Amino acid sequence: MFKDPADWSRRAIFFASSFYALVILGGAICYMFNLFELTGRTIADVPIEMLWFGSLGAITISLQALFEYQDNLQTKFNLWHLGRPIIGAILGLMSFLMLRTLVAVGSSETITSDIPEGITLFPYRILAFVVGYREATFRELMKRVIDVILGPGDREKTDPEPQQPQRRNDVDQSTDASQTPPSSTGQP
Repeated sequence: MFKDPADWSRRAIFFASSFYALVILGGAICYMFNLFELTGRTIADVPIEMLWFGSLGAITISLQALFEYQDNLQTKFNLWHLGRPIIGAILGLMSFLMLRTLVAVGSSETITSDIPEGITLFPYRILAFVVGYREATFRELMKRVIDVILGPGDREKTDPEPQQPQRRNDVDQSTDASQTPPSSTGQP
């Protein structure tokens, strides 16, 4: 039925992403109508909807990549697309914790993940969606922040002698596209 492996993988990713989206929609409906007492639930003091919105952003970018690259979708990224909603959920959770910490540091309140009364979760939901959608950008931001906080390390031990600058005609072998992780659209 599917002679082309790329066609099969596109369909599998589409159905898996659609299934993820339906699960998130089902969870949102249960949350709205307080079925299974989900309203107000937290995971590690993080509102559960941060996980949903992070996953939803990740699903959205995967589906977008399926449609944009339908003729050129690389099968080596199949697992990446299938695992992306989980990564989106984790990064949605982390973005919430990071923003709550920044807000608390900027004010006189104690650093907790609890949302004070009267504060809406709407901006946090948007942030979780955006971080899930553009997870590669968020991961790069996290790397930069961590490098600033922890420092680059001992340069004398890592760089024993300076390298000669490359000439224009030299080819940089370190930019091999096959070794780079997928971008936010799922392509290198």
